[in-house]
Amino acid sequence: PSASSTITLDFVGKLESFDGPSYYEQKAMKLDLDSSKMAKGIRDGILAGDDFRVGGTRRIVVSPELAYGKTGFPDSGPNAGKLIPPGATLYVEIRLRSIALSKGLGFGLNLV
Repeated sequence: PSASSTITLDFVGKLESFDGPSYYEQKAMKLDLDSSKMAKGIRDGILAGDDFRVGGTRRIVVSPELAYGKTGFPDSGPNAGKLIPPGATLYVEIRLRSIALSKGLGFGLNLV
């Protein structure tokens, strides 16, 4: 994938370790890699190297500084820090289902 891709993936996020309980799981999650809503460390982990292909799985450890830092997630409101607590390290496992390369190209190209 590239920084302007929209990807579909299976996502499992954990807080203690890859073997610990998950805080969030979703199959067929669609993400714009240029979205500011995504934790920088997850985005960087997806884009690292050129060997992540459709059907591949990647495990990413995200430090608090590249995740949700001192505020946690969500970062405001009555539920602030309840899903992901402040200072949490994230353990993320993703399986890449598809890549849509359409932004700025003038045509759509889907890799499945």
